[in-house]
Amino acid sequence: MNNPLFELLSQYADSDRPLICNPSAENGSATLSYADFFQQVSRTATALLELGIRPGDRVALQATKSVEALAVYLGCVKTGAAFCP
Repeated sequence: MNNPLFELLSQYADSDRPLICNPSAENGSATLSYADFFQQVSRTATALLELGIRPGDRVALQATKSVEALAVYLGCVKTGAAFCP
C-alpha cells in the first residue's frame, strides 16, 4: 500500500498522544489518541472485509466530515479498497 496519509498517521498507531481534540464535545472536552483512533480504523477494516470488500473494490460513503468518516477512509486504505467520498 502506498498512501502517504496512512503512512504518516500509522507511525503513531500505538501512541497515547492526542490525535484529535474536540473542545465542543457534549461532556466538555473529548480527546482521541492515535492508538484509540487506529483501533477504530482496524475495526472498520475488519467490518469491511466481513462484508466482502476486497482489494480493488470501491467503497462509496456519503457522510459529513468526521472522525468516523476518516476511519472509514483509512479502513479502506488498510484493506486495499478504493474510497469514493
